Amino acid sequence: MQIVKVKFRELELVKSDLLHNKLHITLHYDENKQARELEKIFGLDENIANFVKNLMNDVKQDCKKRYAASSQDEYEFLSGIVNVVLEEHEPGFTEIRMIDAVRRLKDKIGFFRKVKSASNYMSSYHDLNETKIKL
Repeated sequence: MQIVKVKFRELELVKSDLLHNKLHITLHYDENKQARELEKIFGLDENIANFVKNLMNDVKQDCKKRYAASSQDEYEFLSGIVNVVLEEHEPGFTEIRMIDAVRRLKDKIGFFRKVKSASNYMSSYHDLNETKIKL
């Protein structure tokens, strides 16, 4: 049996597609102290809690596939089992932080849509597309 420790570092807004109400978000995380990233598309009309739960499950499934494929010993039945453990202060803390981070991104999009002056538009657009939120 293998234990994989995962620690989420930050969410980064890569691209905002405001015409189709979609955000391209990259999740940066450490997997056994190796840097990894996962890119997902978040629809602004989606439920934030379900999106975060699916994002965390995708990371876990990706880890399980990667480590299960690397250890296939036919004589030891526990070698195919991969246990993914989240490094966090309290159970559920990381999920709450991720929900807050996605909510902040959604609020920034709402603020950007309310900008009416030309001088603030470009600075707001650059601030929006350079957003990184530490978890």
